Amino acid sequence: MLNNIDINIDKSENYIQINNISTDDLTKIWEPLTTQYPGYEVVLCFRDMPAPMEALTFIGAELLEDCIKMQLTAFEHITYENNKAKQLTKDDFITIANLHDTNNPDMYWTSQRICDKWDDWRIFAIWSEGNITGYAMMSINLRDEQLAEVFCVEADNLIKKKALLSALAHCAFECGKKVIVYMVDQGDKLDYDAALAVGFSNAGYYSGYIVKL
Repeated sequence: MLNNIDINIDKSENYIQINNISTDDLTKIWEPLTTQYPGYEVVLCFRDMPAPMEALTFIGAELLEDCIKMQLTAFEHITYENNKAKQLTKDDFITIANLHDTNNPDMYWTSQRICDKWDDWRIFAIWSEGNITGYAMMSINLRDEQLAEVFCVEADNLIKKKALLSALAHCAFECGKKVIVYMVDQGDKLDYDAALAVGFSNAGYYSGYIVKL
């Protein structure tokens, strides 16, 4: 708590996350933050609420993510038949670690952080002639134990993305999850169409901003 406002601090990573903060509260904590945590990276997340743009501009925050929140239940899931997506082992994932970091340079969950918390993740891939041609990753360790969240779906066509999302869905529901959440970038028609094809529906919106103290 900082000035009676809840913030999430990871001192080992020099990282701070603040969720759904108002203009007034951001004003209250910004000077103490800059004084107590110089050099830290701050990510401000806004779920289903407008971001306070004037305050964010004042502190020099830059847009990190602008997404549509989509969600899926087992009842809504449309199974993708002839699905060739298979779950990766940790050793499999290490072989595409550089690819993941290159494709997702702004994602907090780098390949190293994923490997460090491997049991929290379920990652599926599609192979062609012995090479991985698409992969998708999902966290099953969230504060709400009923939820799983898709973090990325990397593939070059709709068929592969549908297969990967469907495989993740099966896995999540087998793990006892009730709802899967997937933040799709605004304007990413391929990811959006793949999510709809598997049964996801619109459930809100999300934006994230980043600033270094």
